[in-house]
Amino acid sequence: MTEVQTAQRTEETGHRSWYQCPGEKHPISESVHRARLAAGWVGCDTCRHRENGSRPGSLSAPDTAIHRTPWGVRGTWHNAMTRTVAARLAAAVVAHLRDQAERNRPEDRQAPDGSDLPLRSAGHLRLVVGFDGRPASPDIFCGIVDGARRNGADVMDAGRTTAAAIQEICRSTAGVAAGLIVTGAGWHSAAVGFDLFDCSGAPVSVPWTDENLAVPPAGGSRRRFEPRPADRKAAVAAAVDRISAAVTSLEELPDSLSDVSGPLCPGDPPTAARFRRHRSAFRLTGSFGRSSRRSGKAECIQGESIYRRHLQRWIPEASSGLFTCLCVDSLTRDRAEWIAAEQGLVADVVLQEPSTQLTQNLQQRTLAAGSAWGIALEEDDRFARVVNRYGRPVPSETLVRWINDRAGDILPHVTAHVPGDEDRVVLLDAARPGHPGAHESISDGFALLGCICRLVDAGIPLPHDSSVSSGPPSPTIRPT
Repeated sequence: MTEVQTAQRTEETGHRSWYQCPGEKHPISESVHRARLAAGWVGCDTCRHRENGSRPGSLSAPDTAIHRTPWGVRGTWHNAMTRTVAARLAAAVVAHLRDQAERNRPEDRQAPDGSDLPLRSAGHLRLVVGFDGRPASPDIFCGIVDGARRNGADVMDAGRTTAAAIQEICRSTAGVAAGLIVTGAGWHSAAVGFDLFDCSGAPVSVPWTDENLAVPPAGGSRRRFEPRPADRKAAVAAAVDRISAAVTSLEELPDSLSDVSGPLCPGDPPTAARFRRHRSAFRLTGSFGRSSRRSGKAECIQGESIYRRHLQRWIPEASSGLFTCLCVDSLTRDRAEWIAAEQGLVADVVLQEPSTQLTQNLQQRTLAAGSAWGIALEEDDRFARVVNRYGRPVPSETLVRWINDRAGDILPHVTAHVPGDEDRVVLLDAARPGHPGAHESISDGFALLGCICRLVDAGIPLPHDSSVSSGPPSPTIRPT
């Protein structure tokens, strides 16, 4: 279509529907034009249709910022979050976890005969890594695994999974330092990033600025992800100075390092101190360099089998009451159907697209099916929404009081609470087989489903008095 034909088409339709990108021979539709503007296509800066081609409310400029979240980071795929950026972020995570491990171990130890023991490493880190069902997640997952292994961490590949399953693998596997799930949950469909948590399920705070990475805080300025300082010449000069200092220190090392065990741990404390002091010099701006003398190993684990065995401990057998389970993830739907068939539950399992009307859809489906209650598992399956038989939402605070007051002899080993300002239920469990005296923090929609099933089957219905609001529950405090 020529420019004359484009003008004629514009006069006929009343608005421009075809555009000519600079340097290209063929016109493109308005939807492609707007998509290229949103992605920062080559030539968009010089396009004469840049302003008038973008309707109000559309993305006229790419979001190139990496944003912090309460659990990790998020960024728009390709615009901000790429495989290379993911590898740099993973390197920062590994360095931070290793520094934490070194700080927590005793420095001064003595053998039974009174002699000093050699300084040993904190051990090779083991990370459990998985990804969710978003299209961008497998790509970012590859970058995360590469960055972690290049910096000496051993990766346990859980494959396609969810956050609750990653946390269960961390709890049930010895020697795991942290769990990481590649996900964009809580953000728009083009966003991707990762959530990072320790074995207890608590978030891990990474000091990104200490790793020469500029990650603005959640809700802060929308800056581009780049090395600090912003002046690249100053950054290069600072990096050269750090390398010179590191090389000078390394020249003082013994000629033979054959006795060194671990990534950065010679046998004598002074040498180990020099390694730790100058190790950050080799990370430079985060684009290259290693913080370990060895690459980590990767192993595939049967994460789904581990998680489903865990669910069988929570879900009762042969429940007769019908309940509705609304899922927004196909894997979550498969688990719900498997649980219903394996445990003999009567469940109305429904898969729907992620939506802001999740609670309303759950209300309608529960009433239409005549269920005794309903639960909606969000994309992040640590979060769930519950309604009673009348379709009224049950807030987390009310649900926690109901579980703690009514569990009694049915679930004597379980208590519940709501953490901080988050709209989710956390179960404290003291009855894991083989772990006497240990209390575990369980943040899992399916575990909550099992608790509700047991109480409802015992004749204790979900609360439906005037204390329960008839409107939608307060939204989960997460970026959208």
